Amino acid sequence: MSRDLLKYGLWFVLLFLLQVFLFREIERQLGWDYVQFFIYPLFILWLPLRVHEALVIFLGFLLGLLIDLVYNSPGVHASALTAMAFFRPFVLNWLQPREGYNVNMSPTLWQYGLNWFLKYISILLFLHILIYNISSFFTFYYWKDILLHTLWSFVASLICIWVFNLLFSSRR
Repeated sequence: MSRDLLKYGLWFVLLFLLQVFLFREIERQLGWDYVQFFIYPLFILWLPLRVHEALVIFLGFLLGLLIDLVYNSPGVHASALTAMAFFRPFVLNWLQPREGYNVNMSPTLWQYGLNWFLKYISILLFLHILIYNISSFFTFYYWKDILLHTLWSFVASLICIWVFNLLFSSRR
């Protein structure tokens, strides 16, 4: 248990640092208006299934709040990641394989296969980015911009998370 706590604590810190120092800088350098890279939701997506739902929601809020402090975007990242953490058990229940889940494992590509993993990541990541953009614009008047930001950021983030998963996800 303490090894898992250390492992996921390191993932929390690593994904936070990657988001604020690498991906934020990439966004600035590229200067694309409609694209943002979100790697930090991977922390919530990779948490083992045995982690209590309330703790997942709290960790989502905490990580989102820390990202908000750096990005100077009060509550935007926190609301999006908290909502994603809240909907995670519903998506997991909906996508549950016939043989069920091994609650001691993290929901990764190597545990449940490509098809399942893409559905899981896509649903929750799209939800996260949509809520982020709605919170960021704070009005539906710019609904076209919200959709464009959401779609382009979703594609860019999905590719980043996919590559990150291939490089760092455990195959056991």
